[in-house]
Amino acid sequence: MTPTSTATGSMRENLWPAAFALCLAYVVWFFPRYIIALGYGNDNLLSQNPAAGPLDYLMLAAMIVTLVMGVRTANTTPGEGRVESPFDRVSLFLGRCTMLLIVLLVAVMFYEVVMRYVFEAPTLWANEMSLWIAGFIFLLSGIYAMQQRSHIRIFLLYDMFPRTV
Repeated sequence: MTPTSTATGSMRENLWPAAFALCLAYVVWFFPRYIIALGYGNDNLLSQNPAAGPLDYLMLAAMIVTLVMGVRTANTTPGEGRVESPFDRVSLFLGRCTMLLIVLLVAVMFYEVVMRYVFEAPTLWANEMSLWIAGFIFLLSGIYAMQQRSHIRIFLLYDMFPRTV
């Protein structure tokens, strides 16, 4: 099997979520530029950031394209259920992005531990970034779990009422 085949688990299926995550990270990092370009920047924002340029708009367009292409090419693995609606494809794609975020979270935490305890030079950003990434993992994995029907159910109330309710 070639690395770019259309089989499930192929390189192409992992490429779209990675490209989307990179484009989204760029857009979020430079979001003040978009605010300035829309004319909503205050003096503090204007003194620290330029307005959005061609590269910024290119990355915004690339983010949208990678999102659309990633959703269109999201396929299920043998353990996952069927795709019944477009929302299922969105959930699958966001699930793949969440899996990549877990890898990124581990890398950020590993970097912080090495910098803090080996080189005695802790970072200022790693703790907050790991909290933000963990929050996104929590939210996006919930969407994926709901799509896979693997979320935790509480049967106490569910069993008390008739099925029609």
